[in-house]
Amino acid sequence: MALGSVTSMGVASGVLTKDLFDQLKTADEAAQVKPYEKKLETNTAKQTALTELLTKLTTFKSAVSSLGDSTAFANRKVESSVSDNPAATLTASSGVALQDLMVEVMQIAKNDVYQSKGFNKDTDTVLSSLSSGQKATFTLVQNGKEYAIEVDSTTTFRQLADKINDATDGKIQAKIINTGEKTNPYRLTLTSTETGVDNAIGFYAGSKDSNGIYQETQEAKDVLSALGWNLKTTDFDAEGFGGFSSSSAQKVQLSSNGLQDSLGLTSDIKFTVFVGDESFEIDALTTDTYDDLVKRVNTVTGGKVQLSAGGNVNNEFSFSFSAGLNAPSGSEVKVFDGVKVAGASGDVYQTNADASSFLSNNLGLNVVKNYGVDDANGEYHIKQAQDAIFTLDGVRMIRSSNQVNDIGAGLTLSLKQEGEVNFSIEQDVADISETMNSLVEAFNELTNFLTEATKYDVDTGVAGDLQGVSEVTSLRSNIISQLFQTQMVDGVEIDDDGNEVSTKVMASLQDFGLTLNESGLLTFDSSVFNEKVSEDISFAEKFFSGVSGFEELNYVGESIKLDQDIDFKNSGFKITFNDKTYDLSKDVDGNDFVLTGADAAERAKNLAEHINSFAIEDLNVSVEEISVRNGSTTTVEYIIKFNSDNGSDFKLEGNESFLEGLGLESTQLSPQYEQGTGIFANLKEVLDGINGSNGTLTLYEQQLKSESKQLQESKQQSQDRIDARYETLQNTWVQYEIIMSKLNTQSNAISQMIAAMSSTEQ
Repeated sequence: MALGSVTSMGVASGVLTKDLFDQLKTADEAAQVKPYEKKLETNTAKQTALTELLTKLTTFKSAVSSLGDSTAFANRKVESSVSDNPAATLTASSGVALQDLMVEVMQIAKNDVYQSKGFNKDTDTVLSSLSSGQKATFTLVQNGKEYAIEVDSTTTFRQLADKINDATDGKIQAKIINTGEKTNPYRLTLTSTETGVDNAIGFYAGSKDSNGIYQETQEAKDVLSALGWNLKTTDFDAEGFGGFSSSSAQKVQLSSNGLQDSLGLTSDIKFTVFVGDESFEIDALTTDTYDDLVKRVNTVTGGKVQLSAGGNVNNEFSFSFSAGLNAPSGSEVKVFDGVKVAGASGDVYQTNADASSFLSNNLGLNVVKNYGVDDANGEYHIKQAQDAIFTLDGVRMIRSSNQVNDIGAGLTLSLKQEGEVNFSIEQDVADISETMNSLVEAFNELTNFLTEATKYDVDTGVAGDLQGVSEVTSLRSNIISQLFQTQMVDGVEIDDDGNEVSTKVMASLQDFGLTLNESGLLTFDSSVFNEKVSEDISFAEKFFSGVSGFEELNYVGESIKLDQDIDFKNSGFKITFNDKTYDLSKDVDGNDFVLTGADAAERAKNLAEHINSFAIEDLNVSVEEISVRNGSTTTVEYIIKFNSDNGSDFKLEGNESFLEGLGLESTQLSPQYEQGTGIFANLKEVLDGINGSNGTLTLYEQQLKSESKQLQESKQQSQDRIDARYETLQNTWVQYEIIMSKLNTQSNAISQMIAAMSSTEQ
């Protein structure tokens, strides 16, 4: 029977009423349940106050962590000698060495831009003379890549622009522009997306056939002529044609004699190589071997051009021309299948069919032809691609872009115009000063809250929610004790002779403008801070953080002999660093790499150059020579070393047998962070002991939550016991009422009988 279901309790007895029942139950709840509710209210108030305390403590700890991290002192600012329209601007990322740089810009990098002659409408067909079904294909060449553009009798100028954009994937941007001229106002423009001479646009009036041989066609010439682009294909100088470049080499099969094989020429030929501003004629003679040609290229060019020959165990050789050790920095080698000859208007370069065949068949080189437009008045070639030329501290440099990112780690130089500008990279402590202000604000908010949360009024007996909690009442004193602790730091003093002498120096935060006022709150004087920091930034860094950072990464392979060439193809050799993966099975141009060399020492040198050619930022790679003694015999072997201190994860992978041949194995390293010992680094450690994963306040918070859960359970158990007891009691009382009701009924009946009998007797 449910509680309260009998509303007529007490009617029969006049004693066991519902009101009496409820009063008894309320009295038991007050004695057994209410105490738990009171404790729960107190617990909830403490949890709420503790949550607010932890929030304020976290804000304070954030400022402490920033000041205890040495990276706070790595911020840099760049001062420029020219404020308005400088020749260049410079940005420096955190940690860059303090230094002065002098930059003179002689030439900024430019795009290549062509315009066609005018035409009436963009919907006009490019070449109406083409018959139905007839096609004309011309080739655009840029950076060693060829893009065949097909035109038919229905192709409009607008469609031609779309074809060029699609074929080049936007690397050459084609647009139709309206010049506003009265007659033939429309023109087609071609613009290289990237700057630099490597991105210059070249033309060929034809395309390659199925055998990869260039074939000119009259129809292709007519298409280019319709655009106003008549090519300079015979009488040109080194600037007049877009340049000739050799693309990825095809393997050439030689006999077991390798490079001692004869070139097999029936007549002597000549070809030309360009490097920097120089050109060199190279002879290939009927009496030559491949080795003779390799040596001649190096000798004739004075080491400025190198003909490399990489072979494998099957005597398949890959040949390539590259800038030699004596070449100007950043030079690119171009190959021309001919030589300079006397022409009607002066010396010109003239192609030779035998030279073309030799480069293709004997060296496996695909000589990419790209001509310039015959445009003496500059009407069509309206902007010529050029590299940026500048000096950095007097050293002449050439780059294809005006955005220069490789003059030093963390430095970005943006070239704007010709002129000179000086830069000074200085320490930027403005953020540290701001963080000190944030620290003061966070501490004062924390202190004010602690004052309210732990107060006790003896007159009223009112206490703060966290009053008497030892984990809280000791918090402020622990922070103050650590914050104003005097610390000994490595520094310098000036002796009587004016010399700097290394010594131990005592310092505290008061020296840096931080003080505690009479109200127990912090104050900060930024002028004192700036003056103290400017005296010796390294001293401030040691005092604040103790110079924290990542441990140094070192991986050293086993020693190897490098006594034979190694083919990297299908090796899976990769390095992942700075969250970027580098495929070392290929060279930087994407060609399969073969490690070659005349001897082990040259192979070691070439191996180091191969890995470093990927310019993996902050990863230092070297191949070092060591002497290995075995009994009375000493041999020379080599080890590969990888080193970095920037904290990045390092991963090396590849086929097990291949890596073993290089003395390596699949490896993954994650440098650990090393905590400093400065004043704020130590304070952070103290705070970790308060609100860290096992901190005193963290454990106290867990204790309150556990206590709340137990109180809830105990309260519910007490309530359940009372409910069960009074449900039983109610059922018993109802039964009493039933009995009393029956007795009352019987009593009334007897009384009525007696009364009736008495009435009868009378």
